Amino acid sequence: MRRGILDWQREISALAENGPPTDAASIGLIEQGLKEVAITRFFVKAARAREWIGWIEKRGVFDALFDTPTLSEQSNLLAWWLAEHYALQYPSELFLLIGRHSLRVNAAFWWALAR
Repeated sequence: MRRGILDWQREISALAENGPPTDAASIGLIEQGLKEVAITRFFVKAARAREWIGWIEKRGVFDALFDTPTLSEQSNLLAWWLAEHYALQYPSELFLLIGRHSLRVNAAFWWALAR
């Protein structure tokens, strides 16, 4: 509650750079941060570990990328993040992610991947 935007940026960036956390406090911080567009921006700028895909998927954060006709700003950020940083480096991870969602891909997410 008392965190300012710069505190969020510092904490989320540090956690995101190190890959998915294992302690409850850090997990809660990332989960809370991914509910806000501004905090999600900090996350996508720093997160590059392959393990983030499965970690985020387990929490349902990617669901809109496979279901919703129009993506929210936050879902758009995540779609571009996956396409830009994971499509070429970890394509099998993305194919598995899409497969687990019955090969349904939101048009905006598809566009980001194809671009």
